[in-house]
Amino acid sequence: MTTTPVLITLGDPPVRQALSRADAARLVNDLLQRRMHHPAVAVATEFAGQAIDDPVAQALAAWALYGIGELTASRSYIERSLALGNADPEALHLKSRICMELGDKDEALRAIEAVLQRHPDSSHYRCIHGQHLLKAGDISGARESLTRALELNPREIPAFATLSRLPGSAMPEHCRFVEFLLHSGQLKGDDEVRAHYALALQYEQAGDDAAQFRHLRAMNRKKRAMVAFDARRSREGTLRMIEHYSASYLGQVETQKAAAPGPIFVYGFPRSGTTLVEQILSGHPEVIAAGETSAFMQSAMAVAGPASNTDAMAAFIDIRRPEALAQLRQGYIARIPQLAAGSRITDKSPENFMYAGLIKAAFPTANLINVRRHPVATCYSCYKQIFFAGAIPYSYDLEDLVSRYTDYALISAHWDAVMPGVVHTVEYERLVSAPEDAIREILDHCGLPWAESCLRIGDNPRPVSTASSAQVRQGIRADSIDHWRRYEKYLQPLMRLIHPE
Repeated sequence: MTTTPVLITLGDPPVRQALSRADAARLVNDLLQRRMHHPAVAVATEFAGQAIDDPVAQALAAWALYGIGELTASRSYIERSLALGNADPEALHLKSRICMELGDKDEALRAIEAVLQRHPDSSHYRCIHGQHLLKAGDISGARESLTRALELNPREIPAFATLSRLPGSAMPEHCRFVEFLLHSGQLKGDDEVRAHYALALQYEQAGDDAAQFRHLRAMNRKKRAMVAFDARRSREGTLRMIEHYSASYLGQVETQKAAAPGPIFVYGFPRSGTTLVEQILSGHPEVIAAGETSAFMQSAMAVAGPASNTDAMAAFIDIRRPEALAQLRQGYIARIPQLAAGSRITDKSPENFMYAGLIKAAFPTANLINVRRHPVATCYSCYKQIFFAGAIPYSYDLEDLVSRYTDYALISAHWDAVMPGVVHTVEYERLVSAPEDAIREILDHCGLPWAESCLRIGDNPRPVSTASSAQVRQGIRADSIDHWRRYEKYLQPLMRLIHPE
């Protein structure tokens, strides 16, 4: 490995500047810490392209690409870094995360277990191992590994939080310990948020509603201060999308020749049941789940150019230009390795509800499924979750949830009006109450024959990386349909969604 400086494009107007490798690495790390993911990708990939013998440069490119959901490219860089002799356990940790999200659970577990062989007493890596086992469907193994993490370090709050998600994981003594840590100010940042989250789950199991919501409010208040959501801007963006994607505009898309069936896009408001529908479809012998992927919007952003990096401008690429749509399709296919198998794939990205018009323009043979759940149940389920990094920033305030759910309802009605019959709406409550009838309708919409295996989602071995990873292992259940009603007095702002003022 050499220490030759690298040329990095910086500034406005952009100019290539010579940086030492150490300075280039510091710059990428600084951008990642500030969550400036797209600039980080630009610098890191330029750095890695010139420092092909440098495992650190390759790993930084992998981390940056992982931050924007470019999983296939990220995996290539981290594999190259490891092949160059990267001994940092975080490199194998990253590989394990990428592989799990790509559906390669065996390789993901091998990677994190290799880390544990080197660091058997690390509560951090033991916790990650348990989280991976949960995603892979091994609940008993997850419980064992997470419990071991807490034995190694009672302050391993992520392990306590993940354990609290598992059924039958009441830990009253540990609750008292974590309450002490909170009251004495020993927890900060994400650990403080996760502690409130875990305690809310623990008190929910114990039936102590007041304590549960005391911690939910504290969790959401802390998390809301860490994320950015502008309800006014969200509404303006929604109305602009509705105005732009008119029936006449969509009608100007150049008709494509008949092609093989396209991807199955599953979307809906977060926590509406999209993971359940994805799990049902992936149980079909002709379907492979691509998981929760940002591939479509990443491809649209690549077509739109740098101006689309900070907002939804990518949704407004000119769909009347066949070459733009062809580029979008090619970018999408390159980002979804499961398409190489020749099977139908599901793309389960809840917030694609904003982009149904662009999806249909790019993939005329795609099937679109909108999963809809009772609005209060959906929003309450969001409110009691912590989402990765800055994802779903409106979930930490009840008023924000009301505003964003209204956006979702507005644009869903719009797609039904301008693309009649294109979007199949799945009512969650009907799906869990009369699953066979609802599943037959889903399969009919996708042009798929009936398969009994779609009913047995608990037997589906595919990994699940979303917040629903524990629930979907319990099969299709209707016992939580009206669970929110128990907490109605705590959820008054959400009541406007069913009783408008």
